[in-house]
Amino acid sequence: MKPSEPDPDVIRKTREAKAEKLRDAMVLEQRVEKFNQLLDEHNISAFSTFERELQKLEKDDRFLLV
Repeated sequence: MKPSEPDPDVIRKTREAKAEKLRDAMVLEQRVEKFNQLLDEHNISAFSTFERELQKLEKDDRFLLV
């Protein structure tokens, strides 16, 4: 990691804290709806493996809602 690059752990913790606040503010149905929108937008197949699709999803904040 270069000195000018942000620490990945700090970025991850910041995203998780933001997602926790959103989870607290939304009812489960809203979170599931947003997660399903994420899956549709990224054309995620129901028959694919989690490992294969994870890299498409992990950078989107909606992934952390459920």
